Amino acid sequence: MPWLVLHLTDNSPVIMATVMAAFGLPQACIMLFGGVLIDRFSPLKVLMISRLALFLLLLVFVSLLIYELLPLWVIYVFSFSLGASGAVSAPAGQSLLPVVVSENQLSLGNGLIMGNIQIAQILGPILAGWIIWHFQTAQATSEGDGIYLPVAYAFIGSALCALASFLFIIFVRAEHKKPRNAQVFSMLADGFAFCWRDRGIALVLGYLLVMSFFLHGVLLATLPLFTKLHLALDVDTYGALYAFVGMGTIVGIAAGVVISPADKNLGMLVLSCDLVAGLCLFFIGLSTYYVQTIPLFCLLGFCAGIIMVTGTTWFQKRTPDELMGRVLSILMFAVFGLVPLSATLAGLLMEKIAVTSVMMLAGGVMVFLVLVGFCFPRIRMMGLPRF
Repeated sequence: MPWLVLHLTDNSPVIMATVMAAFGLPQACIMLFGGVLIDRFSPLKVLMISRLALFLLLLVFVSLLIYELLPLWVIYVFSFSLGASGAVSAPAGQSLLPVVVSENQLSLGNGLIMGNIQIAQILGPILAGWIIWHFQTAQATSEGDGIYLPVAYAFIGSALCALASFLFIIFVRAEHKKPRNAQVFSMLADGFAFCWRDRGIALVLGYLLVMSFFLHGVLLATLPLFTKLHLALDVDTYGALYAFVGMGTIVGIAAGVVISPADKNLGMLVLSCDLVAGLCLFFIGLSTYYVQTIPLFCLLGFCAGIIMVTGTTWFQKRTPDELMGRVLSILMFAVFGLVPLSATLAGLLMEKIAVTSVMMLAGGVMVFLVLVGFCFPRIRMMGLPRF
């Protein structure tokens, strides 16, 4: 999607960033209500419907690509719709796991599922980048209208994967306890009230909200331009950079499963990983060659993987089953809810300063905030039971 937008808008950082922000917008607007749907109707049903909707959505977009019927507003609508599907299905998948495995298997179960997701996120960008590059080369063009059909072939692969996901879900069986209170806003209020009463959860959510603002949205907005303009490389390399993040994440997930930190050590582990992640983002901005970025992206993924599996397991163990969908949706909102704003601001900054400067600025702020966090005992011990 970002590569398509860059081709159609003459490398406009603002349009590219706002299209990616439209993808993240449902995570701010819909994800919280997605948690209510999960607890009300069951995570399994929500997963099935969202996967089928994604398949149909991708088929429509492929048709528009083939016939080159893609004004900019259509791309914004598709990006928002794609984000909406993920905003519902992601917390549904996390909410389903505690239903089908026992509590002492949660860490391993999270590791296996997240590891599988990362394998897909390694293979997917590499395959998509290769498909687009191959068909562009076959057409002997790399600009303008020549992008439509190659991108269409890549999205056909995405549609087939969405269909396969839907077919697998059909064979899953899981029980579901319906909440006593079925009013949408009341259910959402109950989820927020639970998070607020558990001061440990409230602190972790606030911390994640701040740190994610400077990482996820910035990466989403800067990486395409960093690859295309700063490194002067093509779409296959853009896919490979995401793959390196995925490789590091798999190793980080495995490390998180093995470590399984006690609650009292969770805060120090998260702070340490975010410190390294901030430094990686800063030094990526200083990189001038593709090879220099590879270990940094791998290390960035490694830190994300550790936080992902240990943090999710901590939340799952701490949350009652009847509130699982809402609490995990609030968690994902804390991680991704400000991505649209962050990506848009990064895009605006890239019109004024270099993309590398934006990366260095975000990484520097992350490092500063983590160092401040180390100074406060309550933040260092954020994983402890209620206080």
